[in-house]
Parts: sequence; C-alpha cells; structure tokens
Amino acid sequence: MQGALRRHVTKMERKELDTVIAARKQADLDAQNAYNAELEALLEKGKAARIPRIAFI
Repeated sequence: MQGALRRHVTKMERKELDTVIAARKQADLDAQNAYNAELEALLEKGKAARIPRIAFI
C-alpha cells in the first residue's frame, strides 16, 4: 500500500510542477511578445521621425 500511495503523491507533485512550468513559459512568452511590440513601435516611430526638424535653406 505504501508503494501505491507514494506513486500517487509523486504523480500529483509532477502534475503541480508541470502546471508551474507551463505558467512560467506563458509568462516568458507574454513578456517576449510585449518586448517585441514595444520594439516595433519604437522602430515605426523612428521611421516616421526621419523628417528634419530644422528646415535647411
């Protein structure tokens, strides 16, 4: 009976660990997507700002 109980506990611990790992991966993915979106916005802003601020005569 001890063996069955230990296997059940181990299975539950692994399931919990898998959940934690999946949440961390999703958080990393969300952070990467936010970074990429911010980078794209900065690049677009830089492209739009290529017009000289001072008029050359």
